[in-house]
Amino acid sequence: MKNLSVMSENLLELVKKGESEEIELKKSTAQLDRALKSISQKIRQRIKHETSPGIKVLEIEEKSIIEVTISEGRNKPYSLDGICYKRVGTENIIISPEKL
Repeated sequence: MKNLSVMSENLLELVKKGESEEIELKKSTAQLDRALKSISQKIRQRIKHETSPGIKVLEIEEKSIIEVTISEGRNKPYSLDGICYKRVGTENIIISPEKL
């Protein structure tokens, strides 16, 4: 596991880049519950078969960081937005319906 200062630096770099498809930022912890629900809903809507993401709130340099992890499932294949992928090295390769 990375040490906390390296993790903090990496997370702060992501925050500086701003929001993206993978990063959602909230200005206050008052929005934290809403953000947690939103993350969970988006994952459940986009990934099929149903999966249960691991969601943790980390406190780093007085900032709340939400860490989301999705473990490898047993009900393969899974799809994201209706498309199945296979991880090969560092790439996500689309699997054609014929190969399923």
